[in-house]
Amino acid sequence: MNDSKKTGVEIVNLSELYPDLGQGMPVTPKLRTLLRQMSMGIDVQKIVEHNPYLARLMTECQLLFPEMFNKKLNQYWDYQVAWQFEGGWLESLLDLVAMQDYNMLIIDWSGLEVNEIATAQAYILSQQLKLPPNKISIISLLTNDLKADLRICFSRRRIFTNDLVVCEQELGERLALLHQGKDLRLILSEQESETEFNLLTEIEGIPEISID
Repeated sequence: MNDSKKTGVEIVNLSELYPDLGQGMPVTPKLRTLLRQMSMGIDVQKIVEHNPYLARLMTECQLLFPEMFNKKLNQYWDYQVAWQFEGGWLESLLDLVAMQDYNMLIIDWSGLEVNEIATAQAYILSQQLKLPPNKISIISLLTNDLKADLRICFSRRRIFTNDLVVCEQELGERLALLHQGKDLRLILSEQESETEFNLLTEIEGIPEISID
């Protein structure tokens, strides 16, 4: 946990609560940088002229989430969100947020179709801006493991009230463990192993049915 020396207020980064989730990215960092430059109005044509693979990925991104290239939308890179809980703040940095008519779009580069961190970011965003859940959507860029050339796939999902209710409960549980000085990575690993063991036990307990 990080404590602010200036204010004495506890500040917990969202990534501290989800150490079990990797920080992978299905797209190359170069592509992400390229998209960021394009959103800032920088001409990137010369860069993609000599890199057909990068050019194709960029074209796919234009098709997958055209909001990224819509100059009429308000776009925010490195968008800071925070939520106050008892004793301190829970904060996160959103890589990219696009907004239109109070509809917020979060871009998630994790490569996970349902990323718990992205959902938690949506929860904090909803709390901070007082937005109803249906005003927030998450676009996740994924790789297609069946393709050797790693074409980009994506999922676009809207947040529902139940998503935030479950997320709030999970955040509370993880924060409590963190405050107790527990190693979240170790506890989550034990819980996962216990769940797998219970599932195997249930399967083994299913009686055999003989068919004559």
